[in-house]
Amino acid sequence: MDVVADLDKRLPFDDDSVELVYASHSLEHVGDLMNTMREIYRVCRHGAQVCIVAPYNEQKLNLANPYHRWVFNEHTPRFWSDYPKTPLDADEYRHPHAGDWGLSRSDHANPGLELRLINMEFFYFPEYEDLPPEEQRKLRHQRMDVCDQVMYHLIVWKETADTGVPFEEFVATVERYEPRYVMQRKAHSYEHTVRRLTQQRDEALAAVAALHADLSKSDQAIAEQSRSGARIAELNALIERTEALLGDTRAENHALRLREVERFQRIDELGAQLLSSRNDSLRHQEEARVLSHTAERFRSEAQGASTALLQAQTEMTSLAESVEHHRNKVQGLTEHVSVLTDRLHAAQETIQVSEASADQTRTLLATLTQRNQYLTDLAENAKKVQADLVFARAELEASNGLAAWHRSREELLTNENARLSAEVARLATEITSIASTDLLEARKTAEELGRQLSARRASRSARLSYFLSSGNMSWRHIGPAFADLKAYSEKFFRRSSKTQFSLGGDLRGVPYIEYTMPFKAPSLRSVSLAVHPLLRTDSGTIGIEIVSAEKEIVTRSSVPLAGIDRYSPTEFVLPAEVNGLDTGWGLRVFATGVDVPVSVFELTDYSLFRRRIKIAPFALLS
Repeated sequence: MDVVADLDKRLPFDDDSVELVYASHSLEHVGDLMNTMREIYRVCRHGAQVCIVAPYNEQKLNLANPYHRWVFNEHTPRFWSDYPKTPLDADEYRHPHAGDWGLSRSDHANPGLELRLINMEFFYFPEYEDLPPEEQRKLRHQRMDVCDQVMYHLIVWKETADTGVPFEEFVATVERYEPRYVMQRKAHSYEHTVRRLTQQRDEALAAVAALHADLSKSDQAIAEQSRSGARIAELNALIERTEALLGDTRAENHALRLREVERFQRIDELGAQLLSSRNDSLRHQEEARVLSHTAERFRSEAQGASTALLQAQTEMTSLAESVEHHRNKVQGLTEHVSVLTDRLHAAQETIQVSEASADQTRTLLATLTQRNQYLTDLAENAKKVQADLVFARAELEASNGLAAWHRSREELLTNENARLSAEVARLATEITSIASTDLLEARKTAEELGRQLSARRASRSARLSYFLSSGNMSWRHIGPAFADLKAYSEKFFRRSSKTQFSLGGDLRGVPYIEYTMPFKAPSLRSVSLAVHPLLRTDSGTIGIEIVSAEKEIVTRSSVPLAGIDRYSPTEFVLPAEVNGLDTGWGLRVFATGVDVPVSVFELTDYSLFRRRIKIAPFALLS
């Protein structure tokens, strides 16, 4: 035994790698028969043979067996093929509503397999073995406990494969595989038939002898003698037919025994070839290891030879990243000045409408003015950066490839700036509408302006400052509401002091963001994240999915976005406790139906060239 596998899961074999599949009294126990047959079709090559032996359904013991989940009879293989023809007699599968053989597309769907039947054999209870085939078929269709098992021989036929041979011609060259115990059962059945025919012959001879004795004692009964003579002639004819049938049966039994001996010899030869192949494989593996060591030495020498080239590439990449960083900083500062100016005008209109909150609004206005002055100073510094940028751009234009790349990046950033300007205009319209309601709403609007300004700085300026600073200042300033998330992330996700705490990407533009977990989870009941919608909204949901190491979805949980407080953790309670997650399981975060930017905070490690090399969630797993 080389491989132990679960028939209810993906079979551990490559596509189109198997030539013969033999399943004996096993497929009736699987959880999903069609799924298992699709897996058999996937791993088999075009033209591969599949031999299935299963209990025939119409028997009382089979129906009473609680571990038999699937029906196997004359019609079962019809749902594995769409081919309209079969070598079976039409009386075997005749049905008023299904004339053609193949029924795999009867539900108007793609079944995902094509297994064409080339032979079907039935094995009968002893009292029915000697009946003619027509009688056996009739009784099998009408009674229980007539047939105990059925054997199918099928051919894997893949539409994408092109053998150049029609199916009928291909089948004519196929030698059907027969299990050893099936051949032994057939031989036993032939021996039983020989014994039965021999007994019938002996009984006929005894009857002839008795008739001869009666004739010798009854000379006066001429008429009776005539009838007895006719009976003797009939019995003699029966004896001749019986002896002929007995001879044919013995010849067939002898041929079957010779065939079984040849099969055993072939199995022994294949075993010897397999042992020789394994020895050759071990020798080749040893040679491969020697070649691998040699290749590793050559690889080390090549790596040493390429050090100078890598240093040059590093300097060029550093220069490109510096120019890109300065350009982003200038555009970000300009964008922030425009945003703060629009919001300042909106705040002034709010102050005129809500005189009762004048003191609070003046305070907010003073704060915004100070921040505007701060950004004005940054804009002055940006002019100096712009001069450096002109010099750097002149250097970059000396390299045609890098210049073209930066021009494309500049176009992308220009489009992003236009999109953000449109978003700022929409936000300003919403703020103006909110300011015209009542005093309470005006106060809320003023507070929201402050929070949005902080969020904007966190999502844009702060993220730029993270890339510029060597430390991670925001990690030390995480609020007490997120203390549990911080402690858990510090223990399991934060690799070093260089790991940066930042806001992840917008969930609207991706199906989901997945984090791979580097540890096992014996049990999991809930997950808490730091969710950050840019604005309040009443539409959409945000959720999580737990996926196994094999990328199968285990469970999911979601909450409405309207009920999320971005200043405290958001807990996602799982519908049921999840147990036994192996290392490499995944946490997916997704958003559906949202109309504002939504992100989650995460922990990120960067390479020497500021590329993200590892991402982990800022989370608490309970």
